[in-house]
Amino acid sequence: MRRPSPELRGRQCDDVISSKELLVQRPSGRSIQRIGVIDDSPSWDPFRQQLRELHYVEGQNLAYVYLRTDGSPGQLDAAAAVLAQLPVNVIAAFGTPRAKAAQRATKTIPIVAISISDPIKAGLVTSLARPGGNITGNTILGPDVVTKKLQILKDAFPGATRVASSMAARCSSAAETNKATHRLSQ
Repeated sequence: MRRPSPELRGRQCDDVISSKELLVQRPSGRSIQRIGVIDDSPSWDPFRQQLRELHYVEGQNLAYVYLRTDGSPGQLDAAAAVLAQLPVNVIAAFGTPRAKAAQRATKTIPIVAISISDPIKAGLVTSLARPGGNITGNTILGPDVVTKKLQILKDAFPGATRVASSMAARCSSAAETNKATHRLSQ
């Protein structure tokens, strides 16, 4: 592993972030796409698998830049700022706090926000149909998505009288989603 440059160390990179790979050498004549990831975890495995299926192979035409934090806002902002200064092609952010940190760090590098509860309410996008800006991604827990899934379930199983649902209470849109789901179930 290469040590961060003095400029990055001055930005608390050594204290805040441990990196698997900050600089990648480009093989002659081949372009390497760099994906910046804040806080690597097993949650990223399906993402990496899909990229492999699309013929993006780590070490050949793809490199990940992993920056780890303790999840605090200050460290998330520092990690996002470091990624914005590195030569990454895209920043991938899992969850709203990481996506917000990436949004604050750059308006030009594309950001893929993964598993965002309510990207509109979080201020990440202006609408799901036309997100605008440099952020795209998916949402799985927002009230509109959950109620649409419940409506599809009701259409598929019109005789169903009970449906169970669970959601992390700390999820920012949990209360609103539960209310919308309850209204639809009536």
